[in-house]
Amino acid sequence: MVGGSLVCCGGRHSGTLGRSWQERMPPMDADDLAPPPAPAAGFTPRPLDPLSVAELERYIGQLEGEIARARAAIGAKQAVRAGAEALFRR
Repeated sequence: MVGGSLVCCGGRHSGTLGRSWQERMPPMDADDLAPPPAPAAGFTPRPLDPLSVAELERYIGQLEGEIARARAAIGAKQAVRAGAEALFRR
């Protein structure tokens, strides 16, 4: 102690003494705390590294087929909803 104040390392840490580590740390982004997004329920992405180009093209075809099937289901549900809304508007 020198003159009633604590001195270490020639005063290089002046200004940090008496402050908690939380006060000295830069603020974190909320993104740093959020877990990575989980894959969609029922879908598990395949590892792509071991697949050849032909296998990747086949996989893309399978995914596109599944996307078309899901879009058709959406269209059918929208048609049912539109029919129900039209019925109740009368």
